[in-house]
Amino acid sequence: SLVFGSLAKCTYNAEKMLAQNGFDVPVTIAVGESWSGPFHSESFSVTLGIENTKRAFDIIRHVREITTSEQLAGFRDLIRNFGLTIGKMHANGIFHGDLRFGNVLFRHEGASWRYFFIDNVRTKKFILLPFWLRIKNLVQLNIGTYGVLSKTDRMRFFTEYCTRAGIGKKLGKLLIKAVLRKTHRRFNIGGKIRRAAGQTLRTNSKYILVKTGSCRGVFVKSFWPQTGPIDFLSSLDKLIESGQVIKNADNCVVSRIKWNGSDITLVRYQTKGLIDSLRQTVGHSIAKRAWLNVHRAILLKTPAPNPIAFMEFRKSGLVKRSCLVTEYAEGQKLPDIYCDTDVPVTGN
Repeated sequence: SLVFGSLAKCTYNAEKMLAQNGFDVPVTIAVGESWSGPFHSESFSVTLGIENTKRAFDIIRHVREITTSEQLAGFRDLIRNFGLTIGKMHANGIFHGDLRFGNVLFRHEGASWRYFFIDNVRTKKFILLPFWLRIKNLVQLNIGTYGVLSKTDRMRFFTEYCTRAGIGKKLGKLLIKAVLRKTHRRFNIGGKIRRAAGQTLRTNSKYILVKTGSCRGVFVKSFWPQTGPIDFLSSLDKLIESGQVIKNADNCVVSRIKWNGSDITLVRYQTKGLIDSLRQTVGHSIAKRAWLNVHRAILLKTPAPNPIAFMEFRKSGLVKRSCLVTEYAEGQKLPDIYCDTDVPVTGN
C-alpha cells in the first residue's frame, strides 16, 4: 500500500486508465481509505451499478441451447467482437489483472455488444506488454470456456484477437501453442486440487473469512446463520469442556459437542513452545493443514467428515493454538475393530 496505494485507489486508477483508453468500466462515485499509523488498514470503493448486463460465463455456458441460425450468427458475432476488444486491450499495452469470464459483463445494445470490465485492482498499462502477461490473460479466458466452446469458436476469437493485436501468423501459432500448453497444465488434477483448496481460505459463495481480535478463521457459510461464529468463538473453551471429550492429550483435545442442534467435532491444538509456535506462524497451523487436507480428501472422493470451520488464535503475532470443526462422523475406531472377537476372520 505504501508503494502502490490502497486496493481501492489502485482499482480507481486502473478503471480511470481503462476508460481513457476506450474500455467500459463501472462508474466510481466514492473511494475511501483508513490509516493505522503510516499504513492503510482498510479501503473501499463505491460504483454505480451496471444495468441490463449478464456475466460472460452465463452467456457462453448456454451456447448449447442455441436452436436457430440467427441466434448462432449473433453468438459468433459476440465471440468475434470480444476477440477484437481483447486484441485492442493488449495492443494498447493493457494487462487485465484477472481476466476471467466472471469479471466481464456483456450488454447487448441494438446490433452490437458492450463489454464491461470489473475487478480491476491489478490491471496495469505497459509501454510494451510482456508476452507472458498476454499469455496469462488468454489462458484465463481459455479456462473459462474449456469444454463449452468448440475449437472453431475459439479460433474465431483468436483470429480476430491476432488481427486487432497486430500479431502475424507465425507468432500467432506460437502463441496458440503456449496458451494451450499452459491451459492443459492448469487442468491437471493436482492443479485443480490446489486451486480448490485455496478457495477455502477466503470469502466467497461458500466460505466466509472471520477476523476478530487475535482470532482469524474460516467458516462454511451454512454454519454462519445457524450459529453465529462470533458467539461460537467466545464460548469455544466452555463448549469443549461441556462436550464429550474423546481425546485429551498435552497438545490436542478432541470433543464431541452439540451446537444449535448440530452434532459436531471440535479439535483444539496447542503449540508446544516458541519454536513450534514460530513454525506454525511462518507455515500453516495444524488446524489449517487439517482443514486443507480434509478438503483435498473430499475432492479426491475419499470419505471424510465435512469440514465446518478452522480458527487460529495468536498472541504477539504468533500462533498459540488453533481449532478445527467438522461434522461428527459416527463409527468405530480401527483398534476396537481389531480387538472385537465378534468380527469374523477371513483369509490367511
